[in-house]
Amino acid sequence: MPDQYNFIAELGFGGFAFLILFLMLYTKPRKTKIYFINFLGITVSIITTALHLFLIYMSSSPKTYAMPFFDTICILFLIFYIILVSLIFNYIMLLSPSLGISLKKILTIEAVYSSIYIIIMYILLCKDMLYKTTSSGIEFTTFFYSYIIIGILSASYCLWTTIHNQKHLAKTIVMCVYIFVPVDIILLVLQLFCIMLNKVCHTIKKLEGKYDFDAITVNCSTIEMPDNNLHNELLGIIKDNHIECSKVRFELTESAMINDHDAVTSNMEILHNAGIRFYLDDFGTGYSNLERIITLPFMTIKFDKSILYKALNDEDMNEIVSSMVNIFKKKGLVLLVEGVENDEHNEYSIQHGFDYIQGYKYARPVPIAELEEYFEVSF
Repeated sequence: MPDQYNFIAELGFGGFAFLILFLMLYTKPRKTKIYFINFLGITVSIITTALHLFLIYMSSSPKTYAMPFFDTICILFLIFYIILVSLIFNYIMLLSPSLGISLKKILTIEAVYSSIYIIIMYILLCKDMLYKTTSSGIEFTTFFYSYIIIGILSASYCLWTTIHNQKHLAKTIVMCVYIFVPVDIILLVLQLFCIMLNKVCHTIKKLEGKYDFDAITVNCSTIEMPDNNLHNELLGIIKDNHIECSKVRFELTESAMINDHDAVTSNMEILHNAGIRFYLDDFGTGYSNLERIITLPFMTIKFDKSILYKALNDEDMNEIVSSMVNIFKKKGLVLLVEGVENDEHNEYSIQHGFDYIQGYKYARPVPIAELEEYFEVSF
């Protein structure tokens, strides 16, 4: 079963949906319109999850099923997903009076939202871009990207609406939303991260035969790192793509270390021992705990541009930067400064001993295709 599509996460999501459905039936709250919308929404989400699991299962053995049947399951999934999105907006619409949002505005947002989704999916389906058949199975990257992003936005909107209306809702409804929706968002974010890592691994494999490079870095969010099983998922994806772990590096912000520090540390140490290196991103913008930073297996510290800009005009900040550079250098850490845009920034960074300099003075972010074109022309 392909790890990159997070089969276990979908099973967990379906399990939570069944649990919430059981609670709604067992506690027997008042049968209001909001109750029926929630009940119907969870039922549709269970069906959608089942279709998703079936798609994942079929994707690992495409020759077993006729493609028209596969296309039919894809279309059914898309239909049920848009129904789910519509139910979320109906839920929000029922609560709109206490939010001060007009019915017309809610309907307009839903119409625009649904239309964009349907148009994008229709174009992708017509152009055979939703998925592509490979020797090892079916690649679903674009398909999953589309529904995951829409799902995160919809679920976040639903949670925000409930928070602002909880005093007007039955406790069972509030409990169901507070359990179901955050779990949904977390699982979707994890799926998105796994798909992104899988795509990065494909890119590494493609570039390895053409260019000599150290690694490609991937940003990790605060949601992913506390997951106790994260290291197994990530190492599985890298292994399945047959690339060396040293070719992948992860960037974390300081905020990622605040929640469940033990789980984050455990994941980092296991991944580090496997050969993956870590960067601490945007140092100086979050909760800076030097002891934690030094004891965790970071290879590189990336100083945020705000520190650079302030240090240029503030002597106290300049002394702090100098001290931090000396401390990190003694610990053998590699130092990088972000946001270097002119000669003044560049000169300051060189004088203070930064190992690497990043910013618009040297290059702007570009898609991988443009980077390949640059190397082909330049070398």
